[in-house]
Amino acid sequence: MPESRDNQPASYSFEELMNEIERMVQALEKGDLSLERTLEIFREGVDAFRQAESILSKAEVQVHDMMKELEVADDTRSENPPDNDPSD
Repeated sequence: MPESRDNQPASYSFEELMNEIERMVQALEKGDLSLERTLEIFREGVDAFRQAESILSKAEVQVHDMMKELEVADDTRSENPPDNDPSD
């Protein structure tokens, strides 16, 4: 994975990471790389996997939080149904 100018890992989207991992797998499957290059690509793949896993974990937390918010809102509506009495 390329690094940014300040030697920090560049920030990639989940989709970019998955495309990069796929490219790495294809390169490794060819089997025509030196051992050193194979290890380098494998290491980059592990780094990309960890970044993608982190993005997925954060997304999972967001979905979980949104589902909890929906449950709380639903519970609140169940406890306080709207007054539909037309005589008011």
